[in-house]
Amino acid sequence: MVQEIKATRAAGLTDAERALAILDEFCSQNRGNSADIRVDSETNVARVVAFQMAKMKRLFKAFPEVVLVDSTHNTNANRYKLFSFMVHDGQYIHHALVESEHKVNLRRVIKIFKQNNPDWKNIRVFMTDKAVHEKDVLREAFPDARQLLCQWHVVTWLKKQAARLAGPVKKEVKGLLSLMVYAKTDEEYGYAKGAMLEKLGGNDSHPLYNIFMENWDNSQDDWVSFKRGNVPHLTNNTNNRIESKWGKIKDVIKDTFSIDELLSTLITLQEYAEDQYIDEYHRVGGRPSGLCEDEELSSLALQISKFAFNLVSEQYAFANGGSADYEVELGSPCKASIKSPRTGNAYEVSTMVSFAK
Repeated sequence: MVQEIKATRAAGLTDAERALAILDEFCSQNRGNSADIRVDSETNVARVVAFQMAKMKRLFKAFPEVVLVDSTHNTNANRYKLFSFMVHDGQYIHHALVESEHKVNLRRVIKIFKQNNPDWKNIRVFMTDKAVHEKDVLREAFPDARQLLCQWHVVTWLKKQAARLAGPVKKEVKGLLSLMVYAKTDEEYGYAKGAMLEKLGGNDSHPLYNIFMENWDNSQDDWVSFKRGNVPHLTNNTNNRIESKWGKIKDVIKDTFSIDELLSTLITLQEYAEDQYIDEYHRVGGRPSGLCEDEELSSLALQISKFAFNLVSEQYAFANGGSADYEVELGSPCKASIKSPRTGNAYEVSTMVSFAK
């Protein structure tokens, strides 16, 4: 592929034309591969370049509920941004290079993704950072999906704001900010917020307190732990996995790369990552097995990852354990009644899940 890049460059093709040649070859390798390039008709500059391998599509179809989103800047000589999606098991499912993070470019990326992945309707949660334009575009395109902020980014940003304070107060306020992020109850959150105000001299006009109240306190659902209890985030609270992937990518790509060289490298890295994933999946001991005598769990253990199995087995043990206290009635179609004989509490649960077409 590298030799072909050099040959096309010698033929006098533009960056966008060389990128198109790479994508044409990529799509010809597998009918399930897809790629798209949007070029400015006036400047002949590629504004958006996106690609997705067949295996990436299958992974998304298998794990569509939680999608991690992030971008990295200045990936090559033309300062393109890499904007990618990842599923909760740490695997990329979509890559896009954008000339800038303007909303129009991000909208194009989302449109391309939705066109090639009809299961986008099953997305329930996006994990993002604080980038407002990115969040706005996702909210427009996926109105039914919940957006959660990466807690690592939240803690880092809040602590940077507190770094301007005096020594002893700074340390205590940083601790209280972290306590609010990971608060398990509303009372715990309120205590930490009140204690922070006290450390700031009780001055509710203090710049740090103002910033916190205007930008964070009114959006607790996005970043405070106890607000996430009913959200199907599958224990994802940070983008650390995608952040670590960015580090690995930047170890390989060079800022002198043209867009076609960058594309070629990203495709090669993705192919390598997929080979590693398959090797781990088939490795002896790579999946849980023989962990219990329950026939249903044993069968499930052979089909899913350890991470997914642990999530299911914990809930399964809770529902079938000795401390379980409930009775189930399946009287009405598509509905179940659950009642606790001990407390008398009763709940009605829908047993039918449907998605609007």
